[in-house]
Amino acid sequence: MLYVYTLFDRSRDSHPLITGTYDADTKSLKFFTFYLPHSGKSIYDIEKSVQELNVLVTQAKNVVLNDYKQHIIAFGLEHDNRVFDVDLPDIPVEENTKAYRKAITVVIKEMCKTRPKYWQVVRSDASVTYADLQRRGVLYGYELQYPIWGRTYSGRSKTTNFNVQGLGQEHLMNVNNDKIYLNFDWVAADMRAVAIMSGDKKLNAAFVDSDPYQVLIDHFNSGVEVDKLNRGEGKRLMFKSVYSFDSDNPALDFYGGFKAWISECRARLRRDGYLKSILGRKFSIAKDRTEKSVFNATVQGSVAHAMQVCLRRVWDLFPDNILTENHDSLAITCSKDDAKAKIIEVSRIMVQPFKGILKSNPQFPVKVSIGSGYKKWNNYRRYNCYEQIR
Repeated sequence: MLYVYTLFDRSRDSHPLITGTYDADTKSLKFFTFYLPHSGKSIYDIEKSVQELNVLVTQAKNVVLNDYKQHIIAFGLEHDNRVFDVDLPDIPVEENTKAYRKAITVVIKEMCKTRPKYWQVVRSDASVTYADLQRRGVLYGYELQYPIWGRTYSGRSKTTNFNVQGLGQEHLMNVNNDKIYLNFDWVAADMRAVAIMSGDKKLNAAFVDSDPYQVLIDHFNSGVEVDKLNRGEGKRLMFKSVYSFDSDNPALDFYGGFKAWISECRARLRRDGYLKSILGRKFSIAKDRTEKSVFNATVQGSVAHAMQVCLRRVWDLFPDNILTENHDSLAITCSKDDAKAKIIEVSRIMVQPFKGILKSNPQFPVKVSIGSGYKKWNNYRRYNCYEQIR
């Protein structure tokens, strides 16, 4: 395992200041200094240092980085090795290079104690895909536009510069002039994550051939002739519980396991100060993070894990077809001739996002739509599990 910690100067467009590497096999610690703080002057041969760093990374079996995306931008560390990134606090920018070295040495020792977690693998793998989408751009009208992909607190993706995720169906958008648009949309993705984490039997059963909102309103509407609830009202009841972190809700009298889990999460937060996502990422209470925002991030972050696994796997198969992902849906383009093959392959990925990661391999029902443009699609088929996809 090679541990790499780079201090980036955020005030100067994330220029690398100094990098420390530690080879856990040979016990070798090395430093590569790139710039003097605040001056912008290089004090070593930058190109030579980058080459040496790339050699170390390429030769290593596994690599742990502190900032994967910036390493790609600054050093071009794109290779076939398994790369992980870890969340660590930034080292304050100081004038004294010795202070840098001391601080980085301390952090590298801490990194050596950190074993890469599933969500770190997910995030680092997906980073390569986002970098490719960013470089490639999308055809908007008759011009190429270049979104800048980033992450929110929960891990969900966002695009700036050109917001491909926020465009409506009136916009002409493509990546390779294909005529067919395919959209793969998880059924109630946030609630699917809740069902898995809470273990609520009714909530999990609701996904077998329906969804938790429809099952809920069917329950409430049983024997009622007038003023029946509609699906939208059932959905609002469910989301009120999640996004207000509130277990005092009639919807949760029906989904009792969900209700008990919210109470458990509230108690755990007050005891430990953090909650964990499906893959074990910790979301902690901080100055700008309330109990509610931490709970929400745990749910949304779990869906983000799933999407980023799928995004990378689809990119491995069809790198030139991905248009965008929108937290719980993935849009690609294709030709008429290969539409059926892509529907089958992408659906197989989407319906079991944690295959090979979680032993339980939970299934995520996915709705497939086909259209002639972005968000101009019609329902095609729903797959509830891998075995249904033919």
